Amino acid sequence: MGKHYHYLSTTNRVTLMFLKRQGLSLRAIASELNRSPSTLSRGLQRRTIEGQPYDAKAAGLAARSARLHCRHLRKLVEGTDLHEVVVDMLRNKWSPQQISGTLKAMFPHHREF
Repeated sequence: MGKHYHYLSTTNRVTLMFLKRQGLSLRAIASELNRSPSTLSRGLQRRTIEGQPYDAKAAGLAARSARLHCRHLRKLVEGTDLHEVVVDMLRNKWSPQQISGTLKAMFPHHREF
């Protein structure tokens, strides 16, 4: 296993669902899928409705929805005046540090710079 987290695939979810219903332990399922038992445990905890068995289809839909809604709002939106200023500075070979420092000086009350 590497140090990077990889989402459970549809095949992994379906296999997890069937093997869990057959009564296999998480360690046995993890070995079968070549995944960490903690990854499977987290997947089960996050995507199982209390009192109901794990459903691979519902879990996949919920995981995709969570990934779409976890995105941070962009600070630099294309088409705004701020975007144009930053693009102009970049074209004039300003470094990101120079741009950030200048924007902080120009707009001292904006916390996002």
